Amino acid sequence: MTDFFSTIGTIVAAFFILSLAVETILDNFRGILALAGITVLKSKLTMDDALAATAEFVRPDSVEYARFSGLAALVKAQAAAADTTKARCTEIMNALAGAINPADKDAIIERERIWLAEMAAPIRAAMERDEEKRVFVLRIISAAIGVVVAWYADINILQITGTAPGSPDVAFIGYVLCGLAAAGGSSFWHDQLDRIRNVKQLGQQLVSIKTGPIQA
Repeated sequence: MTDFFSTIGTIVAAFFILSLAVETILDNFRGILALAGITVLKSKLTMDDALAATAEFVRPDSVEYARFSGLAALVKAQAAAADTTKARCTEIMNALAGAINPADKDAIIERERIWLAEMAAPIRAAMERDEEKRVFVLRIISAAIGVVVAWYADINILQITGTAPGSPDVAFIGYVLCGLAAAGGSSFWHDQLDRIRNVKQLGQQLVSIKTGPIQA
């Protein structure tokens, strides 16, 4: 039973880590996606929280945990680099704004705002008319990023379950499955991890009651 919960927990933990990584990456493009009418929900959990949540099912000395840790470090570094880039872009924009004649500044800003709104209007309108389409597009984007992240971090469900991929084509199926699962969202997989933890603890309690206390 312990091996069963360990395997299932590791699979769900992998999906949880991947989905959180995808959401963190998408958050860097929140503004661009918003123009197209696609809202990205930022998770309250961090990559460190995700690693802590998986500790019960994934041994710290295992290959899977090393891959999870590597992915977490990569995503945090990417997020830090994105913050630095945003700060630098803000500085450049402020410098450019300072170089513009104050009398022309408002007109230029308004002109660019109107241009962006006109470019994004057809896409936004289509997305707002159909909520299911908006969710579907976001899932497709998340799944595509998830496949790339899973491949780069070498997180493969076939390897986790002990199934030998056999060929690169078959191994790629494992990465695709991980990417599709990552599109489910970190909140969903976090809840599933909690359920597995609760079932595991209940099973341990039942076994303890059945076997009775160990006599010294």
